[in-house]
Parts: sequence; structure tokens; C-alpha cells
Amino acid sequence: MTLFRSIPDRYQRCLARRPLAASLLFLALLVSATAGMSRLRLDLSFRPLFATGEEIAGPTREFESVFGQSSGAWIVAIIQNESADVPELLRATGLLSTKAKDIPHVVEVLSLTSAHIPSWSGNRLGTVEPIPDYLLGPDEEEELELQYEALLDGTRFVNWLVSPDGSRLLLAARIDLPMDDLDGRRVVVTDFTTRLKEFAPSTVSLQFTGVSVVELQYEKQVLQDQLIATAITSAVLIVLLLISFGNLRAVIVCLAPVSLAIPATLGLMGWLGQPLTIIHTTIPAIVLVVGIADAVHMLMAWLESRSDNKSKARAVKAMVAMTATACFFTTITIMGGFLSLLTARLEMVASFGLCAAIGIFVAWAANQVIIPILLRKVDAGSGLPDNLANRYADRLVSNALAFAVARPGPVIAAAAAIAIGCLFLISELRIDQKFNEELPEDHEVSLAQAVLERDFGGFLGPELSIRRRDGGPVLDDTSMQKLATFVRTVRALPETQHAWSVRDLLAGTHSEESRAAALQAMRSHPDTQYQAREFVTEDLSRMAVIVRLGDIGTRRAGAYHEELTRIASEAWGPDYAVEIVGQWWLSQYGMRLLLRDMIVSMVTGFAVVLPMLWLALRERRLFIAATVANVLPLLLPLAFMAATGIVLRIGTVVVLAIALGIAVDDTLHIILRLRSCQDGKGTIAAQIRRAMHGTGRAVVFTTLAIVGGFLSMMSNDLLAIHDMGIVAAVTFTGALISDLFVLPAVYALQQENKYRGRTDDLANSARW
Repeated sequence: MTLFRSIPDRYQRCLARRPLAASLLFLALLVSATAGMSRLRLDLSFRPLFATGEEIAGPTREFESVFGQSSGAWIVAIIQNESADVPELLRATGLLSTKAKDIPHVVEVLSLTSAHIPSWSGNRLGTVEPIPDYLLGPDEEEELELQYEALLDGTRFVNWLVSPDGSRLLLAARIDLPMDDLDGRRVVVTDFTTRLKEFAPSTVSLQFTGVSVVELQYEKQVLQDQLIATAITSAVLIVLLLISFGNLRAVIVCLAPVSLAIPATLGLMGWLGQPLTIIHTTIPAIVLVVGIADAVHMLMAWLESRSDNKSKARAVKAMVAMTATACFFTTITIMGGFLSLLTARLEMVASFGLCAAIGIFVAWAANQVIIPILLRKVDAGSGLPDNLANRYADRLVSNALAFAVARPGPVIAAAAAIAIGCLFLISELRIDQKFNEELPEDHEVSLAQAVLERDFGGFLGPELSIRRRDGGPVLDDTSMQKLATFVRTVRALPETQHAWSVRDLLAGTHSEESRAAALQAMRSHPDTQYQAREFVTEDLSRMAVIVRLGDIGTRRAGAYHEELTRIASEAWGPDYAVEIVGQWWLSQYGMRLLLRDMIVSMVTGFAVVLPMLWLALRERRLFIAATVANVLPLLLPLAFMAATGIVLRIGTVVVLAIALGIAVDDTLHIILRLRSCQDGKGTIAAQIRRAMHGTGRAVVFTTLAIVGGFLSMMSNDLLAIHDMGIVAAVTFTGALISDLFVLPAVYALQQENKYRGRTDDLANSARW
């Protein structure tokens, strides 16, 4: 450990001799890093969380290159009758359908007034319009109402283009842009919503949904919520730190490094080509947590030295001696935990681990450079402030330590009982992700999604690719019979809303030749070309089935996929190859990978952290105490989620990745100070009290500040961020309790056994 003590000492001497040069050099590095923010790519949709491995994503990419992107091709307007009569509602739909057709990149519009349903009769292709244009004239109101009533009488249009009660109509616009071109789709969605709102009569209301609409709304919501949470978190931190230090200058010194580290981290992400996704938005909070924690410990150590009448420069030197090793090892330990995510199968999880590790390193470097320079120049106080809040903090720490040292056995037994209870609760933890439940029920996106699922079948669901293994055409009678059986069985599943196939286009055909002729004619007709392409290839060697479900969540999605696989195997047999593909399956599989990767990261992260703990401590008793103290904060958030019904999904699963780092940070600061106090003077309790003087107060106020910051996330409308704030606050609180009770109890018990062993040895020697 001599090496780790000498490096900070030499570095600080160099910093003291050339503070201006060091400041300018480091500032230039931060500015250069921050400049990368101009290159930072923003993608706050769920798309980065979709599975991307060639084995899983490859078949979907190939399928969509042939059949198109049926999952995300559509943006949707739901037209609701507020005060209009039936003719007025239908005329409004006709007007809005015409306006939507004029929007660039909209290649098809489906509604009751614009759909063209193919019909093959007498070797001729015709199209059926649910509501023909001529019925929208002012003199056809009676016939228009009769036609509308007929459509509501159990036709295929109900639950597709019209709601069962007839009060809502669907207008869907097909976009010819790829799904990953979110910037291009943003322009189309904006034009679509703006134009329809402009021309919609006051007697109807509009709701907008569809894959791209929801993605852009989530992007907007995440940005808005993060700005609000950042503002609240900053205010909470400033207030609590001001109470702790009693000095605004000390608060500024504490916050200055991390305030520079966060934009520098985002800039480095830009330089490295790493996107800012919904997971990556937690990185500023992680950098803030770790940076503030170390800064508070450093400032507390400086103030502790100042209270001994040391000069600012000598107090800086003492601060470095007390905290540099702990800060270094907390940094590399937490970085190691995050870098363990590089083994994740989901690309975004690996990227998140890399970027979080970079941010933690930048925060450490900023603290080590900026805080000593500022403390040599700024009057941040002359000692530990003796205000009411600090007295309460000291009393809390001293009482906790006294109790833990006096009764180590019962404390450890209670911690073990709580850990066992947590393990029992964890078995009840639900792992699930429903995309439509991330926003409050009264949010416009949630309302539109609920209506789309209830009245129009939704837009989520798998696609299936079907071909004969011998390469023959799939329009023969045998294939059509198997297709009918398969679709009928899939429609019988309780989660299935719709299941469409090429049979829906082939009414009036009775032979393989007439089917082929009908499909060739449909491909040549501008009103039906996209419908034909969605279901069968031009050479007729392959067909698709499109299934639509409600938002059943990842938990049920796996079982549904297995049922679909079984049904396909039974219906098609060994002579046909059937693949389940599509964006729905990529999203569900990606979420399952995310949940798996984050859970595995707890195990791998622990395996990475333990050797680093040993490297930092190099003493068996301290290592055992630190390890035991870090178990409870890892179990507690999982048990809390199980007990309160919070499911493991995007937001809460990210907490698992940072839980280990949260637990280790303060533990290492305490345990390394504890080792420095092992001078053999005084009782075990006295050694622990000396170690916790200043450090204990730093732990308490760091925890309070960070818990307050995370609880501010409860103001977010996005449920993933809202629940993440709650779970993170519980994790921090558990870490504080473990550090104040379990850690000293384990240490005290081991020290008692150590001294008892020495006494027994002396007694035995005396007998001889």
C-alpha cells in the first residue's frame, strides 16, 4: 500500500508547486472532452434495447427487406365523435384521409373512406371501398348512414377501422422510411399531427399513436423529466450540503468538480460514438452520486484537519493522506463493477457499462485536481461546523456505533435474519416490462394506446415467415389448408387481437392459378400493391402471417412465443420452415436480455469487486467486514420491489447495476479510515470512534443528499425513472444502515476473537 500512498503525495506536491498550470491543463482537457457533446447521438426510444445479435435480429432484417416493416410502418390517428352525427364524422374522416395522403413519405392511407379491399371475380381484380366517395356527398346522408350501420354489423372492419360501438374511426398512414430513421420519421409525424389538427372540425377529437408516435413521445417525456429531476436534485443537494457544511463556499467546492465532470462525460460519449439512450440517461445521476460522495469525504477530512488549527495547505496535505487511497479504490472498484457489463449480450448494456465507468473516472480525476486547488485558495471553513443538523448526525453515528460494538452478536444475527427474509421475498419478485405502462394512465400516450388496443387491435405482435422446404410455391391447396388451420388456432389464443394472412386477400379465388393471377394483379395496382407485398413474395415461394396482440409484457411474451412455436410445428409439419420474426419479438427478446444481463451483472460485478476490495484492504478481518456489510444493500432493493409490487424492468433493473457501487463507496471510506486507526491504542470501540469521526458524518450527509436527489425522481411521469428513484433511495438507505451497524459489529466481533485468541495464547505460555 506504500505505492498507493506515495503516488497521491507526489501528485499533490506537484499540484501545489504549479497550481495554475495544472488547472489550465485539466480545464483544457475537460473543455476538449465536453466539445464532444455536439457529436452525441440522441435516441431515447426503446429501439436501442431491441435484440441486435445476428442470430436473432438477422432473420427480422431479412424478413422486412422482403415483406416491409409491418410493425412500424404505420402512424395512427384515432378520430372520435364528440358532437358530430354519423355523416359529419365520416366526412371529417374523408377530409383528413385526403390531407394525410399529401404528406411526403406517406404512401398509403387506411380508413373507412380510403381503404381499397381487393376482390377477385371473373379473372378480374376489383376493389371494394367500405365508404365510397360518392356517399360523402351532401345528398347521400341516408344511404351513408345505412352503409355505416351495415359495416358495424359484424364485418371485418370492426376492431380494425371502426370501434365496435361506432364512436371512433381509425386513420392509419403508412410511411416508407425505415424504422431506425427516427429523425426522418419525426418530420413526418410532426407534419401528420399538425395537418390533421388543423383540418379536423371541432365536432371530432384526435388521438395519435403508432410505433413512431410513441417513440417520439417517450423521447420528449424522458428529456422533460430528466431536466425537472436534475433541477430538483441540484436544489436538494445544495440545501442538504449547505446544512451540513454551513458554508456556501464549501458547497461550491464540493459541487464544482462533478458539475464539470458530467458534461465532460457526455462529451466523451459523443467522441466515442456512444448514443444517449434511455438507459444512458442515468449516467449523469451515477456520476453525481459517486462524485459527490467522494467530494464530501474529502471536504470533511479537510475541515477535520482545519479544526486542529492547520493551515489550508497543510489541511489539504492531511486530506490527501486520509482520503486519496479510499477515493482511488472506490473509483476502480465501482469502475470494475460497471466494466463487468461489457460481457452483456445486449449492445446497449455493454455501452452503458463502459460509459458509466468513464464517467466515474472523470469524476474522480476532477475531484482530485479541482478540490485541492480550490481549498488552497478558498476559505471553505475553519473546522467541522457545530450546528444542530451536524450534532444530530454525530449523535446518530455515535449511538449506532455504540450499539453495534456493544452487541455485535445480536446485530449480526438481526442482519442475517433480514438477509434471509429478503431472500424469501426475492422469490416473489416479478420480472416484466410493458411498454404501454411506463406513463401514467391519464397521459395522452397511455390513453391513445389503451383505445388502440381495446378498439383496433393495437400495433404490437409477431410476424411469421413461412416457406416450403423444397422451395415450391405456397399457394397450393395443401398450403392454403394448413394456413387456414394455423391462423384459426392462433386467433383462438386469448392474447391474440388479430391474425392476418394472404387468405384475407384471396376472396373469390379457387385454384392455385387464380391465386397467382390475383396476387400479380394486386402487385400492379397502386391501391393494393403494399397489401400484397406484406403477405407473399413476388415469386410466391414464401408468405407472411401478421399477428397483433395487446401489450402482454415480457413475462407473458416468452410463453406466447413458445405456444406460437408449438402451434406452427403442429400445423405446418416438417415440410415447412416457419420463423417467428418482427420488431415485437426483437423488443421482447431484447428486454429479456436486458433483465438477464443486469441480474448477471450483480454476480459478475461482485466477482470483480471482491478482488479489488482485497487489493485495497490486504487484511482478512477488514475484507470480511466489508464483504458482509455489502451483502444487505444488494438484497434489500430486490426484496423491497417484491414486497411493494414494483416489477423488475428498465428503470429498476438499472439500479441493480449501480447497487454494488453504491454499497462499496462509503464502506471503503470507512474501512480504510478504520485501518489507519488500528494503532493498538485504546479499546476496539475507541478505534472505531476515531475512524468514524468526520467520516461518519460524511456518510450520513452523503446518503441524505443522494437519497433526496433520487427521491426527486418521483416527480417524473415516466414510471421507469419514477420507480428507479424509489429503489435507489432504498438501496442507499440500506447501505447507510449496513455501514453504521453491520460493518462495525462484524469488525468488533472479529477483533474480540483476535484479542481473546492472543490472551489464550499468553495463558497457555504461562502454564508452560
